[in-house]
Amino acid sequence: AEVEWGSWPTSPIYALLNKVGDVPYSEMLSVFNLGLGFTFVAAPSETERIHELAPEASRVGRVVTVKGNEDRVVVRGLP
Repeated sequence: AEVEWGSWPTSPIYALLNKVGDVPYSEMLSVFNLGLGFTFVAAPSETERIHELAPEASRVGRVVTVKGNEDRVVVRGLP
């Protein structure tokens, strides 16, 4: 899967940890969910139906084919 950094709101505490604690976002992603919360996967054709069921839902990424030893989840656009 590819997830787009910035496509969901994050708590300011993570920016503080990054700045004051010198903790990279890549490390925080492996420990915390960074406010992403519950996620589910659906076909793009189901977007309208999803918003009917969960108006607060946001598209945060997409499913992609993984080859060999590639990471199964990649976050694009990390600060």
